[in-house]
Amino acid sequence: MATKLPEVKGKKVAVVGNAASLLQQRHGSAIDECDVVVRMNRGLPREPSSQGTRTDILAFSVFEGVKDIYHLFKARYLMWMSPKSRDAASGDFLFYDLNRWANLNALLGARPSVGAMVLDFVSSLDPGGVEIYGFDFKRSLTHYQDRQHIGPHDFFAEERFCGDLARERNWSIVRDY
Repeated sequence: MATKLPEVKGKKVAVVGNAASLLQQRHGSAIDECDVVVRMNRGLPREPSSQGTRTDILAFSVFEGVKDIYHLFKARYLMWMSPKSRDAASGDFLFYDLNRWANLNALLGARPSVGAMVLDFVSSLDPGGVEIYGFDFKRSLTHYQDRQHIGPHDFFAEERFCGDLARERNWSIVRDY
């Protein structure tokens, strides 16, 4: 594990969300062919043909939420996204910038999800291209949950943010809904 930022400049990045709709597709090979694969929270791949298998960066809200399974991802980098509980952090983590969090929170008008923060973070690293998978903005369940959890997020605002960012940067959103 390393505390310095991963080298992403000029590389092709797959950001893999946790929408259950992704499980109906066969994007696994395309995801694993990217130079860098980012996954979130408890989104451990369960269907390799749909989700791929690799994880280079595991981004999570707070470590408490993944501490029992993070090692199964075999990620090179662990990234703590939320401003919560950082003072209790003991480990080799990267941290999402608090100023970026505040700006994104203001832009969205609600607390950003880990997915929105990951897209913002990746945009700061000057990737060569980004492919976004498994983001359906709660049109389907999160693949590892049996009921819908919206939380304090505004997924309509997040969908606009994601779409705007993808258009501005010529990123690809792979829509499975």
